[in-house]
Amino acid sequence: MNKGSSSSYSDIQVKDIYTRGIRFNSEMSGTHMYMGMNGELRVMSLDFESTYRNVRAHIYYGTIFRLSTHTNSIHLHLNPAANGEVRATSRGDTDVYRPIRAASYPEGSSEKIKENIQKYKKSALDILKNSVIYEYNRIGLDCKRELGFIIERETPKEVLLNLEKLALET
Repeated sequence: MNKGSSSSYSDIQVKDIYTRGIRFNSEMSGTHMYMGMNGELRVMSLDFESTYRNVRAHIYYGTIFRLSTHTNSIHLHLNPAANGEVRATSRGDTDVYRPIRAASYPEGSSEKIKENIQKYKKSALDILKNSVIYEYNRIGLDCKRELGFIIERETPKEVLLNLEKLALET
């Protein structure tokens, strides 16, 4: 592809542009592409009226994810891999977890999402009585001291979900 060469560039003004793609001009300084507008940036079907289209990128930088008012959807979905999880961490540090605030936090404890269900034959109370409980502060959070297990320490295997993921089964 011949890019051509120019020592001076000019602004253009057009109503519509029909193209398969837009590429950043590597002959110009800078590494970012900007779109200036007073409203929203919208990605739509070819008729510019009927349907919003998907946007694909590596990382989104912004302040809010909001469910569109232009659909009948009522749920907001985050879709990690089948063996992954959704994590809320500090900006720039994926090892410091941040709290999530909501009116409720229902856990999936229904039999509708479980299989091979059997009554536990040992005493759950004995497991808790023989556990070591710690007081601690969470790194990076200015909040009150908490009470609970330290998963890398004397936590009973019966309550561990997965030691590598640092999680407890509830």
